[in-house]
Amino acid sequence: MSSEKTILIAEDSEQDLQMLLRAFQSAGVQNPVQVVPDGLEAIRYLSGEGPYANREKYPFPAILLLDLNMPKQDGFAVLSFLEERSIGSKLLKIVLTGLSDRKLIDKAYRLGANSFLHKPTRSEDLQNLVHFFKEYWLILNRLPGPANASPRQHLGDF
Repeated sequence: MSSEKTILIAEDSEQDLQMLLRAFQSAGVQNPVQVVPDGLEAIRYLSGEGPYANREKYPFPAILLLDLNMPKQDGFAVLSFLEERSIGSKLLKIVLTGLSDRKLIDKAYRLGANSFLHKPTRSEDLQNLVHFFKEYWLILNRLPGPANASPRQHLGDF
């Protein structure tokens, strides 16, 4: 398994996904990325069910980038799943969505989201957001870990 921490993206829009992946590449994000197209697949991935049972191929992620408005199960169902099963305590849950209603923001935080970001529609704005994401979440932020982990441990080697 890779020593770099995996990023799981739950996004149903192929156009938004491609813009995000290009922004990751532009920002130099080198962490492994896994993608699921809806909330149901996100839950299956996170629980290690079906094709995601092979944790060598589908490691449990360190970061979840989660759209809210997805088919089959929405992002709130994913957050609820993680909250109910207490399996996401060390998982950074970042909502990245086009929705921005205050009630939705509050609900996402109540269900355990660590951050709620409005998804930019312009490519340049998304690139700026990803550069900030890389700086803050992948370089500066420290995660809980095993007792013998280095205090300088971070999510990627850049």
